[in-house]
Amino acid sequence: METQYDFDDIVNRRNTNCGRWDTMDKKYGTRDMIHLGVADMDFRAPVEIRDSLHKILDMGVLGYTDLSDKFFLSIQRWYKKQYNMDIPREWIVFCPRINIASSICVETYTEKGDGIIMHTPAYGPLQNSILKNNRKMLSSPLKKNGEHYEMDFAQMESMVDEHTKMMILCNPHNPTGRAWTKDELVQVADFCREHDLILFTDEIHGDLMKAGVRHQTALDVTEEMNPHVNSQEIYRSGWKDQHCIKQNIQHTHQNI
Repeated sequence: METQYDFDDIVNRRNTNCGRWDTMDKKYGTRDMIHLGVADMDFRAPVEIRDSLHKILDMGVLGYTDLSDKFFLSIQRWYKKQYNMDIPREWIVFCPRINIASSICVETYTEKGDGIIMHTPAYGPLQNSILKNNRKMLSSPLKKNGEHYEMDFAQMESMVDEHTKMMILCNPHNPTGRAWTKDELVQVADFCREHDLILFTDEIHGDLMKAGVRHQTALDVTEEMNPHVNSQEIYRSGWKDQHCIKQNIQHTHQNI
């Protein structure tokens, strides 16, 4: 029997230091709008999650905790279930937010002034991970082809020079929603391999696909390429599991 959840109950989150409502109300100076700029939902977390949190709160001691085996096993099970992939535990790195993960990787794997390719239009915080770290954003506008967008590999080729060190790829793309195919991701992997670029993929929306469309993770096509960092956030209403999968990263980069 499937558990039923109530998606019709309206929860008022104002005056709770809520980023979606309180912060946006303050930013725009009005409460008379619906804020769609924050990837947040107003549904209550499943009762199973709330019960687990209550057990911790009822104990009363909120001290330091370490990552348990369950953290790593849950991620490994998810990749096996969704993509039939076996992810080694040593590839998994905890990181609290995609914005932090991208900034850490930019700062770790590139130098000030290096060029980083990113497709536009682009998610603002990912752009900031380039610009705020004093790297050069190499904007590659997506091409409109009928009803969908495509990457312009010829244009990307024209921008690459000896200072180009990384590509940040949104998969599926934010904000266009384009779900990249395996063939397109193979092209990306080949491009990065040819130009010795590190690939950072943001797959945060990989679980939110429309009916009939299956998410194609870049991990499936990048095993033998340059260092690759895949950042994904497994999101369930009211609870987030943010992690990075670091692939082919060794030596001084091992400790990110």
